[in-house]
Amino acid sequence: MDRLKSILKNDIEYLREILGLLVCLSLGTYKLFFQDTNRVASLIFGIFLYLCAFIYVLILVNKFKPKKS
Repeated sequence: MDRLKSILKNDIEYLREILGLLVCLSLGTYKLFFQDTNRVASLIFGIFLYLCAFIYVLILVNKFKPKKS
């Protein structure tokens, strides 16, 4: 039972990070290319979301990288 819980915990972490990546990319694209009423604030927020998505990619790559022992 403990092994199953640990597997589910790891899978939920990956799923959370992938969903965060997708949300950041989709909202960032919306803010960058389909601006709202305030263009400058929308561009800044879109760039911020793209940076967050880049950080999520770095975190995911770091988790799948083989560890040196």
